[in-house]
Amino acid sequence: MKSALLVVSTAVFLAAPISPVHASSAPAPAPAPASPAALIVMVFMENVPYATMVGNPNAPYINSMITGGMSATNMYAIEPGSKTDYLAATSGRNFKNMRGPFDVDNLFNQLQTAGMSQRSYEEAMPRPCFAQNAAGTDPESYAKRHDPAILYSDIRTNKPVCKATVIPAGTGSSSSQLLADAAHGDLPNFTFLTPNNCNDMHSCPIASGDDYLASVVPSLVSAGAHVILTWDESGNAKNEHIVLVEFGNGVSAGTFTPAINDYGLLAGLEDHFGLPRLAGAQTATAFPVT
Repeated sequence: MKSALLVVSTAVFLAAPISPVHASSAPAPAPAPASPAALIVMVFMENVPYATMVGNPNAPYINSMITGGMSATNMYAIEPGSKTDYLAATSGRNFKNMRGPFDVDNLFNQLQTAGMSQRSYEEAMPRPCFAQNAAGTDPESYAKRHDPAILYSDIRTNKPVCKATVIPAGTGSSSSQLLADAAHGDLPNFTFLTPNNCNDMHSCPIASGDDYLASVVPSLVSAGAHVILTWDESGNAKNEHIVLVEFGNGVSAGTFTPAINDYGLLAGLEDHFGLPRLAGAQTATAFPVT
C-alpha cells in the first residue's frame, strides 16, 4: 500500500474514469435532517469478513452491538484496499490506486460548511494535522490511509481547521482524549474515530479490537452518541461482505437487508445531517442512520 505521494487536482480527477454510479452531476436535494440530529461517531475497523465477525466468540462486545443495534446484513466494501473504502464512505468516489490529497467535496467539508461540528480522532497520531504516512510503534501505530480527513485538500490545506479537527485520540488503548471530550460533553456532531493498527484488528487478533470497542463505546453512548461501526474490507477480494451496525440509545434493534455499500453509508449520513448527497451517494440505497 506504500507508494510516492501524488497530488491530484480537480482537473485530473474529472478526467479520470468514473464508474456509472457517478454519472449524475446534479446534486440530490438535501432532505430535512433529524430533529435534533443525534451525535454520530463512525468507527472503521480492518480486514474481517461478515461471516467471521458475526457470532465470533472472541468478539462478545461487537456481537452485542450487532444484536442490540440496527445491523446491515448485506453490506459490501467498494474495493479491496483500505484507503479506497475510507474515501468512498466520505466522498462517494472511488479513488482506487490514486494518491491524495484529493480536491473534491467530502463529508467533513460539507459539515464544516453547513456550520456543524466535525472532528477526527486518530490513535497514535503524534500531533494535530500530522500528514506523514505513518507514526508510532507497530502494531499500535497510526496509518494515514486510515485517516480520510487528512487526505482531502479542503481539510489538509486549511491549517487552522486541520489542527482543530484532525487530532490525536490520546495515549494508551482507551483513546483518552476522545473519552475526556465525551465526559465533558464536547463531542462534535460527527466524529470519525480511527483506532491504531492493533485496536482496529489490522495487526492484532479480533479479541484486541473487541476489547478496545468495549472500552470506548459505552462512554460514547452515555454521552448521547450513536456509534456506527463498520470495516474497510473483508480481506477477501472475491467477497467484500462486511459488518455495518448503528448502536446507541434510541436505535431500534433490527436488521436492514437491502444490498448496500460505502456509498449507501455516506448517503445515510448525509440524509441524517440534511446534507446534499455527493457523487455515488446520489443514487445509492441509504443505510438509515437515525
